[in-house]
Amino acid sequence: DNAELQFALITPVAYVQLNARNPLRTIATVTNPAGIINTPWLAGMVFVLDEREDLRELGAARGKNVVALSPLGLGGWLSAVREWRTLGIDVERDFASVRFVFSYSQVVSEVCEGRADIGVLPGSGLQSEGVFCEKELRTLPAPGAVQDARYPLPVSTRLYPEVPFVVIGNVDES
Repeated sequence: DNAELQFALITPVAYVQLNARNPLRTIATVTNPAGIINTPWLAGMVFVLDEREDLRELGAARGKNVVALSPLGLGGWLSAVREWRTLGIDVERDFASVRFVFSYSQVVSEVCEGRADIGVLPGSGLQSEGVFCEKELRTLPAPGAVQDARYPLPVSTRLYPEVPFVVIGNVDES
């Protein structure tokens, strides 16, 4: 049987992985029903304490302690990794430490209480229920980044479809 997969409803991470190997066309996307904001886009937010003058953009992350949501999460880690790699930063070698805590509130607490210099969450992570910090937090922009009008919050990464329904390969448009 030479049947090929032609259509798929996939996660954002699967979208990125498949698109790297096969040309995908997104034909529909859905808004994350559990999301805090109403948008069909996902992005990553790299954030720090506002008082950290040494951390003004993503490129300043070398040598810092980083805490993130999940090594497999697009918004909670992988989208930030892509931006750091673009800047020539190797996340396995250039950070003092990287830890994953699998909790939005714990990522924020680690940064808020000074146990980590940098936190990584999906773009709406700071608006999630139970997330609180008494200090001001700031999102680090990528160098030269301009806020994308399609996403209502400050983010540090490119936008990705939240849950895309895609066509894989050369499927007739009709």
